[in-house]
Amino acid sequence: ALKASSGDTYQSSKGSPDGSRIENTYYDADGTILGYSNSWSNQDGSSGKSYEDSDRKWLGDSFNDPANGYSSSMSSVEIKDGSGNVTGYREVGTSKQVDTTSGETIFERSWDFTYNTSWELQSGTETEGLTTRTYSQDWTLESETTNTSSLPAITDTTGIPAALLDPTDAATTKILVRTFEWGDTETTYYDSS
Repeated sequence: ALKASSGDTYQSSKGSPDGSRIENTYYDADGTILGYSNSWSNQDGSSGKSYEDSDRKWLGDSFNDPANGYSSSMSSVEIKDGSGNVTGYREVGTSKQVDTTSGETIFERSWDFTYNTSWELQSGTETEGLTTRTYSQDWTLESETTNTSSLPAITDTTGIPAALLDPTDAATTKILVRTFEWGDTETTYYDSS
């Protein structure tokens, strides 16, 4: 949306004296404003950028906070029919947090959702960690699958209810252990498939 449909795209910029805030305006060759971007940075190292079309409608943003290992980005585009009428919106995004010491992923999520013009979900998918969910209208869950190929098999089944273990072979049960920042753990059990 911020690039000219043909020919060159031009840009002008203005910002705060210390450079921590910058606004860019984008134009086509005729001088028509295509949209805007705003970037900012803080003394703690966090930074972000947002994008707007020529009517100042939000198009997307990104955020980065290396001190806390967090990053995210999200964008939205209009869906139009053959006559150019807006029939809905597509929203795509990601968010992730890593342990700043070990580099291990604490949380990771991505999504791709389609909405109608009233922002009611029509369809979409989201992946959180190893689990992918597919939705139809009104957030009806159609499927949920987990990629267990990288998970370890259980090492000790003592004291674990049979209902949580792989019914074919308990020793092939796979586990995912989450440790929360306050110290509690949560274990999820999967069969070998």
